[in-house]
Amino acid sequence: MRKHILVPTDGSQNANLALKEAIFFAKQLDEKIILLHVQMSMSTIHTRRFFNEEEIHAYENQLSDEALAPALDLLKETNVSYEVKKRTGNPKEEILKEAQEGQIRTIVVGAKGTGAIIGSLLGSVAHGLVQHAPCPVMVVPNRALHTDA
Repeated sequence: MRKHILVPTDGSQNANLALKEAIFFAKQLDEKIILLHVQMSMSTIHTRRFFNEEEIHAYENQLSDEALAPALDLLKETNVSYEVKKRTGNPKEEILKEAQEGQIRTIVVGAKGTGAIIGSLLGSVAHGLVQHAPCPVMVVPNRALHTDA
């Protein structure tokens, strides 16, 4: 059974570092990268007072496209096979669902994303994936934090 490498991205520098590692492994293993962006839902009682569902979904989609753009630029420079997926909801939960539903060998994730708390070792999403993923998780550290990088 063929397996894939799942790379969640939020458009952050850390996510791009993780993608670069995933590209290296995808080339070595001749596997496909599943690039996943999970956009938090913006459909709340407050936003629905001012916007209809179609407008909210269009904006969520625009934000997803913007977050995916840097990763797609990296992937287009390679000869690695990839598929892009978008989900809406809680990032940790949606990444775990994708890992369970797909033929995922491993998840490659940046240590911290755009919502990371300064001073913490892992962002909440990376921490949750390490704790609950149905497959191995490779956490790629932010090399900018290390003086020898």
